Amino acid sequence: MVSSDDEAEAVPSTVSNYEFVDDKDEPVSFAELTFQWNDTESLDGNKRHIFLRGTADNGLQKIYKQVTTWKIDSSRIEPAISVLSKENNWIKLEKPRKAFQDTIRSILITVHSLHFLKRNPESSGRALWDHLSKVFSVYEPRPSENDLVDHMIFINEIVKRDGKLAQSKVLLTFMEEKPKKKKIFDEVGSISEFIVDEIINDDEEEEDDDESDYNHFESLCAICDDGGELLWSVLCLYHSTKTTLIYTLCCTFR
Repeated sequence: MVSSDDEAEAVPSTVSNYEFVDDKDEPVSFAELTFQWNDTESLDGNKRHIFLRGTADNGLQKIYKQVTTWKIDSSRIEPAISVLSKENNWIKLEKPRKAFQDTIRSILITVHSLHFLKRNPESSGRALWDHLSKVFSVYEPRPSENDLVDHMIFINEIVKRDGKLAQSKVLLTFMEEKPKKKKIFDEVGSISEFIVDEIINDDEEEEDDDESDYNHFESLCAICDDGGELLWSVLCLYHSTKTTLIYTLCCTFR
């Protein structure tokens, strides 16, 4: 009977408590790998060597393998991400190491955004961000446009190849805006239609007549200060509720 190291080591189908590192043992996102769209088409990635490190079999088996490609399985309720080892075996990613979450935060949020809009092309921006806030409820800060801006090239390439995503008005609007990365206060101050397409619906014609004398700097804020007087002048932009779940910050101090 023939025995070898390769045969002795069972190839896992899943990996948890994982992270990706380069040849200098520095953390790196799997988004830098080549992306496999289908069996015949791929999107080129970074050429450097990237390794998957984690555990399998409930932590009993340690994994350390060079990987070359990643793909998304969109046939499930939640997207499944797998990576291809140098030995040509697909390994499904489960839960990452907590310390590694920030490294792959933006690509995970991007994948879940595309998956949600592919399955629900008629959904509003509010529905998308409500969904993301639930999926990534432990993430701080909350999912935002910044996470998607990090992967605009990837998003554009995927939309070119996916007819359902090309029907999403929310996604098309976001791509047409060509947003840039913002600081959190900038995001609060300049709310994109992509995020709040059904939260703010201003009638500019009525505003010209009815709101000309409106003082935007209120001395009271029922939600922020529970109806008490504010100690600073503030501009209340909008309030995060259980239905919007956009930001926890509601006021910009002036």
